[in-house]
Parts: sequence; structure tokens; C-alpha cells
Amino acid sequence: MLRALLALSIAVMLAAPVSAQLIPGLGGTAAAPEAETTLDETLRRAREAGVGVIIVDTEGRVLNEPPAPTTQVGPDGAGSALMEVQKQGEAFRTTLRERLDALPGSLEQLAFVLRSTSPDGRIMTYVEVLIYSAGLLFIGLLFTRFVYGPILVRRFVVAGIRAAPEGYREKMPWLAFRFVMGVIGTIVAILVAYILGLLLFPEVNDQTVQITALAVNFAFFASFVIGDLWRMILSPYLAQYRIPSFSDADARKLYVWLFFVAMLDISVLTFATWVSDFGLIYNAYAVIYGTLALVTAVLNVALVLANRRAISGAIRNGRSPADTPLLTRVISRAWAPAMILYIIFGYLELAVDLVLEQPTSVPLVAGLYATALSIIVVYGLINYGIESYFARARHMAEVNAEAEADDTQDEPAAPTSSMHTYEELARRVSGILAFIAGAYALISIWGGSAEMIEGSGWGMRLIDLCAIAFIGWIAYHAFR
Repeated sequence: MLRALLALSIAVMLAAPVSAQLIPGLGGTAAAPEAETTLDETLRRAREAGVGVIIVDTEGRVLNEPPAPTTQVGPDGAGSALMEVQKQGEAFRTTLRERLDALPGSLEQLAFVLRSTSPDGRIMTYVEVLIYSAGLLFIGLLFTRFVYGPILVRRFVVAGIRAAPEGYREKMPWLAFRFVMGVIGTIVAILVAYILGLLLFPEVNDQTVQITALAVNFAFFASFVIGDLWRMILSPYLAQYRIPSFSDADARKLYVWLFFVAMLDISVLTFATWVSDFGLIYNAYAVIYGTLALVTAVLNVALVLANRRAISGAIRNGRSPADTPLLTRVISRAWAPAMILYIIFGYLELAVDLVLEQPTSVPLVAGLYATALSIIVVYGLINYGIESYFARARHMAEVNAEAEADDTQDEPAAPTSSMHTYEELARRVSGILAFIAGAYALISIWGGSAEMIEGSGWGMRLIDLCAIAFIGWIAYHAFR
């Protein structure tokens, strides 16, 4: 704005008296050398200052070329944020239109690539590899179901089951042991499938077939490991070891949903990586991956809607909304809409990256599930350590409870508080630390980094203030 006003002022001051002297035939006498020098110097200084000058005559005709419009730039030379957003939006619309126009040829391109990379020129070769690999893995699962489980490890797993375990200290060791046994069982199934493949089929030297079989085995392993993690958390078939507040039916329903949706998510990501490694042109890759990702996003939304009441009840720890604190009540009601919005945003973010051919990382929805799993597992491990550490103190407190009651029965009542022991304080701190760790992990998955936080002064000041407040809160309750 300042430059425009300055340019207009210079044009008004110089137009009438100067134009007649610069342009022959407009009337007037030739300009004196001093006037020409003064004008040239003024124009030169204006150009150096980045100011455009327009010279017009007394009839309003432009006597020189107007300067080209310039783009508003920031201190680092980049365009303004709004202009960058506008450019990105226009690029997205244009590129998306081009990719959709090329959609009919995407499947043809995929078929061509698969035929050209197949060892015998047939697409059915990859389908056969998929079917054979899945069949061998199914036989491996049968082996773990009827041999590995009941014969090899059943006596060790069943021997550790208690009728009524209490707290993390009694539940976590057995749940973790069963999870490890489950992961070993998955590895055993893959080994059985591999050995059967060597015995039943000739040796395969083609790299594309090997990559296909490896992709199937990876998707199988990752899916069942994630399933074992959710089984450890929800304990759908052993209610006495279930830590979250779910009914048996809700726990089983949620476990089935989580397992199969995770399997689909992993399969889609593995398939997209597989076709990309085969040299598929980017437009076909983006269309195929984007379509499959849309299907998984819809199923994730369906998972939330189908289990929202059970999860809300677990957040309230089985209590009614009226009997829960305000913050817990708000979270129990807001988590489902927030999750759905996050899934939609995650898909849109992936779609923009695919359309504009930008680098893609782990999908945000997968990152959210990974973060949730990490928070739950870490929180359980911390609480297991807390219970183990305070077990002796809790036992001594129970032994001396009656004597302490006799000594303090005539004393005035202490102020009421939600925390009365160091163990309760440690549990509260562990929950806050788990939440902080999960928030940092989620920010990292979103593309943030410690360097970005350290680079902003307000971010560092906010972190310092939160750290001081957190330490002060711990110290207050510890001394209290």
C-alpha cells in the first residue's frame, strides 16, 4: 500500500511538467540537461526502492509501460499464507481433475504392469501366489490352534490363570505372558507355512513372486500382532483379567471390530506399497490407493459408530453420566464426534498428498491407533510398577488400619481430597505422563517435530510454564 501511494504521488508530480519535455511533438521546448539528469536520477532511485512509476501526459495517455504486478512476499521471500493456500487449492483442483480424467486407464495400466512383471506374463500368477500363501498360512494357524496351543503352551498359560486377580500387579504379568505366547504362535504359523511351501512347491527364484509372498506374510504377521495387543487390553474371553470397564458382549464385539479393521488397514497399506514397488505409474497408484483408503476410512467410522456407547461407558468406568466428573463426562460424549472428524481429516490429508504427489507417511488414522495402543500399554506398565512398589506399604497400612483408627478417632477430620496416599498421587502422575507421551507421539505423526517446537519462542515458553505447573502440582500434593 505504501509503495502504491508513493508511486501515485510520483506520477502525479512528474506527469504534466515532464511528459511534454520527454516526448517530441507534444509541444514545448527541449528539456535542459539538468532536468533530464534530475528525472533519470529520480526514476533510478524509485526503481531501487521497488516503486513502480507510471508517466502520463496531460490528456491521460500512458507514456511508459506500467510495472508488472508483484506478489506480496514475506520476510523469507515466500508468498503470504493466504496466497500459498490459494495456490495449493488451485493446484489440487487442477491435478485432481486430470487424475479423474485418467481414471479409466488406471486399471488398464495396473493390468499392463502386472503382466509385464509376472514371470509367465499372466496376472493370475500373482493371484495364485496370494491364494497359495494364504492357504499355507491358514494351515499354520490350524497347527497353532490344535498343536502349539493345547499341547505345547496350554499348561503354562492355563496354570497362571487366577479366579479373581486384582489390580495391575496380578493381571499384567499373565496378560503380557499370553501376548508373548500369541506372538510366538504367529511366528510358528509362518514357519509352518514356509516349511510346507518348500516341501510342496518348487524353489522360486523370481523376485516379483518372492516380494508378493513376503507382502502376504508381513500383512499376516502385523495383523495378528495387533490383534494380540487388543486381546491383551480387552481380554474378551476372560472377564476377570479385563482392565477396562466393558461387558463380555461389548468387549468381544469391540475386539472383533478392531482386529478386522486393523487387518484391512494393514492389507491396504501393504497392497499400495506392493503395486508401487512394481513400477506402476503414479496416477494409477494414487487413484488405487486413494480409493482403497476411502473404503478403510468408511469402515473406521463404522467402527466408532458401532461401539460408541460401550467405549463411552468404559471412559466413565461403568458409572452413569450423572455420577462422573464434568471433564470425564464431556470426554465420554465428545470422543466419538472428534474421532470421526479426525478420520475424515486424515483421509483428506492423505488424498491431498496423493493428488499433489507429495511424500506420504503413515496414515494419520493408523498413527492414532498406534498412539492409543502405546498410551494404554505404557500406562498399564507404569501402574504395574506403582502397585508393585507400594504393595508392601499397602499391606502394612491394612495391618495397622485398626490401630490408626483408634489413635485418630478423637481428632478433627482432615480436609477431604481426591488423593490421600502417595500411591494415588503416583497413579495420577502416571496418567498425565502417559497422556503427554501420547500427545507428543501424535504430534510427531502429524508431521511435527521437536525442532519445530524449539524454533518457536512461544512454544518453548508454553512448555516451560506447563512443566513448572506440573512439578508444582506434584510437590503440593506430595507435601500435603
